[in-house]
Amino acid sequence: MAEYYGNFIGGNYVTPRRASWFDSVNPANREECLGMFVDSGRQEVAEAVDSIVSAAPQWAGTSGTERAAILQMALVALAERKEELARVMTREQGKPLQESLNEIGKSISEAQFMLGEGYRLNGYTTMSEKPGTWAQTVRVPVGPVAAITPWNFPVLTPMRKLMPALITGNTAVLKPSEYTPLTGLKLVEILNSRGLPKGVLNAVTGGRSTGEALVKHHAIKAITFTGSTAAGRSIYKLAAERLVRVQAEMGGKNPAVVWDPPSMQEAVKHIVSAAFLCSGQRCTAISRVIVRKADTAEIEQAFAAALSELRPGNGLENGVTLGPLTNEAQLSKVSGFVQRAVQEGARLVLGGEPLKEGEFAKGFFFPATLLADVTGEMEIAREEVFGPVLIVQAVETFEEALAMANNVEYGLTAAIFTKDLSVAGRFVDGIQAGMVHVNHGTAPESHMPFGGVKASGVGPGSVGPTTKDFFTDIKSVYLKHS
Repeated sequence: MAEYYGNFIGGNYVTPRRASWFDSVNPANREECLGMFVDSGRQEVAEAVDSIVSAAPQWAGTSGTERAAILQMALVALAERKEELARVMTREQGKPLQESLNEIGKSISEAQFMLGEGYRLNGYTTMSEKPGTWAQTVRVPVGPVAAITPWNFPVLTPMRKLMPALITGNTAVLKPSEYTPLTGLKLVEILNSRGLPKGVLNAVTGGRSTGEALVKHHAIKAITFTGSTAAGRSIYKLAAERLVRVQAEMGGKNPAVVWDPPSMQEAVKHIVSAAFLCSGQRCTAISRVIVRKADTAEIEQAFAAALSELRPGNGLENGVTLGPLTNEAQLSKVSGFVQRAVQEGARLVLGGEPLKEGEFAKGFFFPATLLADVTGEMEIAREEVFGPVLIVQAVETFEEALAMANNVEYGLTAAIFTKDLSVAGRFVDGIQAGMVHVNHGTAPESHMPFGGVKASGVGPGSVGPTTKDFFTDIKSVYLKHS
């Protein structure tokens, strides 16, 4: 019998009197139900928000260094329960267990940097226009925060929002994806288990209407969101009606330009890792490779060989390197993109059809797929697929390659593989992306700003020092001392 989980509010699980419920299933085996969860409406959202509003004054009044010490205890708890949470994540999201473990490790690493920001919540002092006066600025918490997160990184993405919010003195409500509610609840439970004052961090489960109720709640002063560009636009529009700030990290259609690389083998290795981790369900996934026409045969052969070595299967099994897609809608979406690409004239090199036989029959499995002869006008060259699909686009000149890389509405991340420093410099200067990688895949570091431009991002980047600009207000202070 499935276990029922309430929302996590004020340090405990709380079940509404008249709850509506939804389930979460294992994408590797849809017959395995992981639990039943509250489909939270306005009343349940209000209860969670009221709780963080009540906790806000005390938490904001706690010094940054003391907040860092409390949150460090939360990270210790997360590290101690890393294996437990990773197994929950793999069963609910689908990614191989080692990827889940790595995700939690990355989350802790990024959070450790953010805890240091508790010591760096600096303003500045400047000359006053008037004699006998000091002029300075101080940072203050923006207020109660709503964090709305997707299903692809159900620990890393919430941590990128919750730790910056909390260390800067804000309280927060997490609304995890309805496809990974158990992972989100367990994360918040763990973070609350070691000294975090009750009500500082809560979690509510539900779908789109739950998120809308959070965004519309009058007490929420900032919304930090990661998800699709369409959902981000909707949230931005709702928030604008209340003049509430939004930090949104959205879609990507990330290119890798391979232009006389130091090593073709190393370039392919980096691209395959960046493209197929999390079964390609990453906003930073490389989804298109732009090469010189003379190199297309070589690179297609290299990719086909590398992709053939990926092993699909249940993420809890040893040796699996490609888990299922997270839900049935995603499987249908990815399959549709590939079918339409072939109809438009793309050449299917590898993969292309859902895996439905034997061990794959009960899950949402799609193989590593490679498409060639893709032109810039095709849908699959412009739209985010969010699956294990890589396309190859051929050009004659570097100018064409750069133009093709920029010819999408997104601008999250990009990579170039070249041994020509001049080409690398022209790419870094000309690419329309928030993050640029030269001779390695699109893996961000734990202390660097994370965010995009164009339809990929709004507001200060998450991770690194820039994120505190979103979670704090600047207050100007003038002090007449004589």
